[in-house]
Amino acid sequence: MIILILSMPRTARETVAKAIYDDLDFASTWLPTRAALPAAQYGRITKSTAWALKARVGLEEGTRSKFHGVAGWQDHLNIAVAAATAVMGQGHTLFANYLGEFTHLGDGMSNTENLLIKQYLLTVLTHNTSRDLENGRIAPTRNLIRQFLYTDGLPAWNSDQTPSATRSTLFVPEASETSYNTILDNRDPRISTLVYRAGEQSYQRAWVPQTSLGSRTAYAGKKGFDAADWASNGNATVQRNIIRYAEVLLIYAEAKFELTESISDADLNLTINALRTRAGFAPRLSNAFVTANGLSMREEIRRERTVELSLEYFRFGDLIRWKTAETVMPKPILGGKYIASEWVGTNASALNLNADGVLVVEDATKRKFNAARDYLYPVPLNEIALSNNNVKQNPGWQ
Repeated sequence: MIILILSMPRTARETVAKAIYDDLDFASTWLPTRAALPAAQYGRITKSTAWALKARVGLEEGTRSKFHGVAGWQDHLNIAVAAATAVMGQGHTLFANYLGEFTHLGDGMSNTENLLIKQYLLTVLTHNTSRDLENGRIAPTRNLIRQFLYTDGLPAWNSDQTPSATRSTLFVPEASETSYNTILDNRDPRISTLVYRAGEQSYQRAWVPQTSLGSRTAYAGKKGFDAADWASNGNATVQRNIIRYAEVLLIYAEAKFELTESISDADLNLTINALRTRAGFAPRLSNAFVTANGLSMREEIRRERTVELSLEYFRFGDLIRWKTAETVMPKPILGGKYIASEWVGTNASALNLNADGVLVVEDATKRKFNAARDYLYPVPLNEIALSNNNVKQNPGWQ
């Protein structure tokens, strides 16, 4: 039997997706609801967990199929909507403090935004996120910061890093930025939870723009930093959010839109605008606002996902399923604006700056994406060998 399994040919993607759905349906039948979970069992999975994962898979399969030209995508998106709707009926709420969701403030059973978490316990299992942020291993980029709306609800850039047709009047061109903080001014409040401003108290001191300690972009990551965890010197115990209710709301909005390429204001209020309210961001997304300002509803739903889930390891997968990686990935990675008086101890000659004085972390010449190959990973050669060549290599990787 083992030899037979190892030598099996590739299973159709649709068959694998159905098996995942069936497994999650079986699990949701027997799992407890969130409300019925005893406090002593905090952290165990519930019906909401299974449904949320099913919604995630449905969105992945539905949008990937739609934008990669595969039939049957509507079925997956309908599954995503139904599963997300089931979660939304379980009484979950968004944690009041967005930044606190990623610190010890968000730990515990009273925070119903957490649908699936990984728990840590001193002497048993710990992590190093806060120190990783300090050392620049989790570094926000200018490319990401560009996605945040201005306080008038309008953008400056599209998700593919091209200028938006309708730019906010609050936008300041990079050549005209007079400080490191200029790009952070007048933005969606979530920008203040993503990075530290120059002069703001950060890890050990007020933040001074620099590229030392691995902070390649010169932006100091803030989301997920917890002072108590940092002081533990690598023995961090703040829980990790693997699936949270905010993602479910975003799945619902995107799947609803992609099914008919339209979405009601009522559904926007349930999802996108609920996230903005939690963040303290006043502008509302509505069909009238999109029409009046010449925006793309798809673009704005995707933007909300990018901003809300920033640094939570979704971005590359999103670019793949949207089939926009071929446009976005070859773009240069940019960092902070160099202002000599603010970058204390750093000389311009030590940096790779573009004509606008912006740090170039990776030049476009070093960034490639082969659209005929890179939407799939290569199959490991040992797996092909074990199958007696019944499993074939993905296109372009031969």
